[in-house]
Amino acid sequence: MTVSGMISCYITDGLDGTMAGKQEREGANNGEIRRVFSLLRDSSSTPYPARVYVCGDAKGMSKDLWECFVQCAAQTADCTIDEARKYMMELKKGDRYIEDVWS
Repeated sequence: MTVSGMISCYITDGLDGTMAGKQEREGANNGEIRRVFSLLRDSSSTPYPARVYVCGDAKGMSKDLWECFVQCAAQTADCTIDEARKYMMELKKGDRYIEDVWS
């Protein structure tokens, strides 16, 4: 298997106390968000589906990033937060949202 493409992102402490706060306030690139979720959706039935790898602090970063992904999933799929959480859990159970976090 080879990597055919990668979108690399990083987050920093936001002024509001959340890790994802800065990107949310500045308005993340909507095109890139849609591209990520399009890759996740469109590759689900392929032999090598798209994956999200999260690496970082378990205390705050991973929780905040999870919520950011849930919000983005709801926005891009035009669904409820509960439906977006269910979708994200499906990705996680299918090893398509993978966390390597430490405390």
